[in-house]
Amino acid sequence: TNHGGRESKQTTVNPNWAAVAVKLMADAGVKEGDLVAVTVSGSFPALNLAVYSAIEAIGAEAVIIASASSSQWGANVPNFLWLDMERELREAGVLSLKPVYASIGGIEDRGIGIPEEGIRSIRNSIENADINLIEPANYQEAVADRIAIFREYSADRQYKAFVNVGGGATIVGPPGIDDMFKSGLQKDAPSRAFAVDTVMGYFLQEDIPGIHFIGIKTMAERHGLPLMPPEVVPVGNGGVYSATIYNRWLALGLGVGLFAMTWLIVRSARITSLWRRTGESGKSTKPMV
Repeated sequence: TNHGGRESKQTTVNPNWAAVAVKLMADAGVKEGDLVAVTVSGSFPALNLAVYSAIEAIGAEAVIIASASSSQWGANVPNFLWLDMERELREAGVLSLKPVYASIGGIEDRGIGIPEEGIRSIRNSIENADINLIEPANYQEAVADRIAIFREYSADRQYKAFVNVGGGATIVGPPGIDDMFKSGLQKDAPSRAFAVDTVMGYFLQEDIPGIHFIGIKTMAERHGLPLMPPEVVPVGNGGVYSATIYNRWLALGLGVGLFAMTWLIVRSARITSLWRRTGESGKSTKPMV
């Protein structure tokens, strides 16, 4: 669909991104049995897998809408796009989650600029995965279709969070608007972010937290994951698994102890000063140490 950063794509090939997804969803308040809305594309297949794994690990339920195409360095091998990958994983029993709808993706969510051969390959992947196809007429309709689908599949339940992987225009808007939505967990955005209808903006206006997987290198540094790891990273490796936690009771006890010691030192100094003054006046004898 467009250019992509190889460094960012390689940085996501790390199973510990699933732990980042678990942490962010937990911070958003997602628990077992909760409903989450999810949008993915083929641009970050490894992150898609991480998010799917995190949702299943938490025990949450998901309504997923996918974009089948990909930016550079993503799942862009003809006849083995992201939807083909996840279909193979489902058939192998690795995953159970499946999108309810998928679109061509790209410009206006219609694949504008992709050669006809590529469009046919994308349509074949959607059909082989047995997923409903979204075919909007323009950008506004693409956004409205997604919002309508999420409403329909919520069955009057409240979504606990909205999770998005990548920078799809229908999700976060065109250039100039998309950078108003920060990476990671967010509960609000600048007023300018809502100047154009977007899926992310819709959920934030509904007071539903958004989790945005974009700005990958910054997110990796934030969560202690290596950039472009040259070899496979073991599961359980990364700063995301550690945190600084303060024991309030211990801090209170140490504070009281410090106060008591300070009080004793001050009191002792006053007594010593009094002894010295009385000793010099001859009224008492200076204590021997």
